[in-house]
Amino acid sequence: IIYGVVLGIILLILGVCLYYYKTRLTESFFMIAVGGDYIQWLLRVGLAILFCYSLRKKIGGYWSVRQATTGIFLMFIVAYVIQFAGRDLLFEKVIDKNTVINTRAAFTNASQRLFKEDGNEVKFNERQKKIDEAYPLAQKNVSISEAIVGFLMAIIFIFVISLAFAAGFRRELVYI
Repeated sequence: IIYGVVLGIILLILGVCLYYYKTRLTESFFMIAVGGDYIQWLLRVGLAILFCYSLRKKIGGYWSVRQATTGIFLMFIVAYVIQFAGRDLLFEKVIDKNTVINTRAAFTNASQRLFKEDGNEVKFNERQKKIDEAYPLAQKNVSISEAIVGFLMAIIFIFVISLAFAAGFRRELVYI
């Protein structure tokens, strides 16, 4: 659980930093649309691998697939809850209520700069349509049942990812 708390806090800080990077620091459409997300994804996977290896090392280096899955699942679920509470509840609802608007504005501004450079109106319109779909101005209210279904789907996804990580990080003693 401690590893999950630390991982969750690190990933929360990374996510908030990426938000500010996208909306305040960069003007490149590529870095806003693709680069930042891939960098964050690589850092997330790298940190998960580092924490899984550290967890296995802490318990002595040998664990079965069941032990690995349980430990990794607990670590990932705690990290997810911290990220959800910190980013979706605290940051987006209390600290910066305009995250969707700011992200949309960053995408739109970067797309317009790119349009001025290349002048391709068809590509500009396609990009703008995708931005409008991804970041609608009118936020829809999520019902409690939709939130529960989303949370349950996240738990299933986290379990599957935990199982995959456990298969990679298992190290069982083999008695012959």
